[in-house]
Amino acid sequence: MHRVEDVHVRGLLTMLGDDERLRLFVDRELRPLKEYDERYKAGLIGTLWALLRFPGNKSDTAASLNMSRPAFYDRLNRISKLLDADLDDPDIRVSLHLALIADELSTGTDR
Repeated sequence: MHRVEDVHVRGLLTMLGDDERLRLFVDRELRPLKEYDERYKAGLIGTLWALLRFPGNKSDTAASLNMSRPAFYDRLNRISKLLDADLDDPDIRVSLHLALIADELSTGTDR
């Protein structure tokens, strides 16, 4: 459990966890991917997590997912189109990362 003393991102997001605005933010950021994953079992949320874990090294990211670089790039393209966002934009990456962490905290899942 994260407390006020955990002044890092997870602590902050935990403190804001009951705020409807945070839930709306997470929904706005991730809903297209979640719906696509639910419908097609595509693993786009997992791909996005991996992309954010290995910033700047797409070879390592693809390897962490046990997929070829072309397959990985196809997934990134799909994510980018579904979100209508440039995944190379640092602000977009931060926003998506915060949404993923907040979603993880609210659902109790651990990636």
